Amino acid sequence: IDHHRELTSGDPGKHLVQSWSNRTKSLLKDKRFLDAVALHASIWRPGMQEKMEEPELLSDLSSAYAQLGLYRRAKDVLGVLWEIQGKTHQDDQDTILKIAELYLQMGQADLAMDTLQALRKQALEARTALTDSDFQIRSQQIADNFFKSTDLSKVKVIHTFLPVLSRKEPNTWLI
Repeated sequence: IDHHRELTSGDPGKHLVQSWSNRTKSLLKDKRFLDAVALHASIWRPGMQEKMEEPELLSDLSSAYAQLGLYRRAKDVLGVLWEIQGKTHQDDQDTILKIAELYLQMGQADLAMDTLQALRKQALEARTALTDSDFQIRSQQIADNFFKSTDLSKVKVIHTFLPVLSRKEPNTWLI
């Protein structure tokens, strides 16, 4: 009775999504990918994404679909995740890269390239929106990270691309 009250009090859709999320996490943790995707296919409806508190679970679910060779479904789930991330201004480049990889696994190299081109465009827009001060700080941070993480005593040659500073590409002259 208490469980029934809990599920029906407040926002039932939110409780359904939470129950689905908990069960899906449990199935994925136990590597029961087929059960996880079956649960997803039987319950998931477009309106549920509005109530997701853990959208990163969709990334794990997409991986389960991919493990089973269901690349198109994996891509569709990542598409939903991308929508959620866009609405919450959390554009995650890893999601775009995963979508491009799935296109390649489906033999659709042209769509993979289009996806990566969209990512490049997004990165360019983000870079050009930086103030000159932020651009200089970030370029310096990249150089600092390089020198902290690289043992130069064993390096004979370093190949680097020259930056197009007007596009606010990282200033590799600092390296």
